Amino acid sequence: VDLEGGDVVERFVGVGCPGELNDETFLSGVAREEFDGGNAGDVAMGLIVDSHTTMRGYIGKLYLLGLLDKNFYGSLSGLAVMFSGDEKISRNLMEYYNGLAVDENSDFNLSGLKIEKLRLYYGNMLFLDHDGVVPVEDMDVIFNEVVSGNEGGEISDGLNPFTVNHIGIKNKNSIKEAIMEDLA
Repeated sequence: VDLEGGDVVERFVGVGCPGELNDETFLSGVAREEFDGGNAGDVAMGLIVDSHTTMRGYIGKLYLLGLLDKNFYGSLSGLAVMFSGDEKISRNLMEYYNGLAVDENSDFNLSGLKIEKLRLYYGNMLFLDHDGVVPVEDMDVIFNEVVSGNEGGEISDGLNPFTVNHIGIKNKNSIKEAIMEDLA
């Protein structure tokens, strides 16, 4: 995240990379919900004590809060179904994502960062303009901030939300093949 200040990266390939997370997604919508004088995302993060968690673990904490407050239970159910995997994420990174999710006006500044080759891949659940976690607009935010003479990528749209959601997008064969070409 903190790449400001020089030509640190020659080649960057990102899959579902958040920029600002200002647009509403399933995750930001639930994380922003008011809960016990704060927001649900921060309360959920406070319940995570291990150095690593899973998206399922984070969503599980939100689910517990949803049992106590039925106002955001519907959105939460849809989110929970998508993130049933055991892919680990550091608590620090999850806390960073949560911070972006709960702040509707975050600013992601990479202006002046130079990356020789920049590739970004995003999922887009049909008619939603997001993958459940990251809005497709964040791809433009990153492309507009970074200076690169060789940028590209792909937005995978689809009817099957399990192949174009935030977790599923990395498992698409077409994305895997494109990444291997990018790294060659």
